[in-house]
Amino acid sequence: MRRPHRNIEIFSMSVLDMFASALGAFIMVSVILFPYYKKDVSQELTETKKVLAEKSKELDTKLKQVREVEEKVRKQNQDVKQIRDTQANLNVCKQGLNQCQVEMGKNFLLVEIQWDKAINVDLHVTDPAGNEYYWRKTNRCLCDFPGEKARLSVDSFGSSRGGIEVWIAPDVKTGSYFVDYVIDRPTDEQVQVTGTVIDREGTHAIAPKALVRREPGQEARLRAAELRVAADGTLKIR
Repeated sequence: MRRPHRNIEIFSMSVLDMFASALGAFIMVSVILFPYYKKDVSQELTETKKVLAEKSKELDTKLKQVREVEEKVRKQNQDVKQIRDTQANLNVCKQGLNQCQVEMGKNFLLVEIQWDKAINVDLHVTDPAGNEYYWRKTNRCLCDFPGEKARLSVDSFGSSRGGIEVWIAPDVKTGSYFVDYVIDRPTDEQVQVTGTVIDREGTHAIAPKALVRREPGQEARLRAAELRVAADGTLKIR
């Protein structure tokens, strides 16, 4: 019996057909892409660099504008802070001015009377509220007229050398203060009383007054002066 022919062929027609098809496909792709292989990309690179440079300039311009805006905002904030500080200082100055005006509007009064005979003369001072200060109501204890600081600080009896009485108010009110001289004991002698008023403006004299009490049971009372204090603390003597 004849044995069959068993030769092994490495390259058959099918393999050659496959190689030929692959080579044909490669050639087709190469032909299609061939125009791009020799394309000059330097021009595109130059144009790209130019675009990037322009964008960089635009970015620098924008950054500069942003910095200028930030600087303006910073200066505006500084100006606003300065304005606020100035306003605060102005308010403090206004408060100080108001306080100064209040202090300047304040005044004090001191009324002093003197005489040179052994006769007892009493000083009576009536404030705008109607409180009458004299030897029975000196208010030295601040209890005769609650809330009032004025008082009859010196109340001396007439001696051979005369006498002196002093009324003082550390903080006077707007209105009229009446100064009266009173002799409550009978005497045929005439006594001359001199008065002085002292306030923040200085010393003011009250015109001398002569008093005499002739009839028993009646007091000799004389209106010596009216001290009128204005709202700004100024004093007028009438």
